[in-house]
Amino acid sequence: MAMGSPGETFDRIEALRALLERLSAPDLTLAEAKALRPHLTDLLNPRIQDAVPGRLADSGEVASRLE
Repeated sequence: MAMGSPGETFDRIEALRALLERLSAPDLTLAEAKALRPHLTDLLNPRIQDAVPGRLADSGEVASRLE
């Protein structure tokens, strides 16, 4: 399995950290958790983005949505 560039890998790790921080927040609602679930899938398996139209294009977009 080929990994992306080091910059892409770093961005994905940072986005995962932000996502996990939000998912473990005490004020997280069920509706928000449901909305975040696809982002987790996108970050953990980037090949899905190529196969499924409409998925997030990059991990930076996920991180910006979490801020």
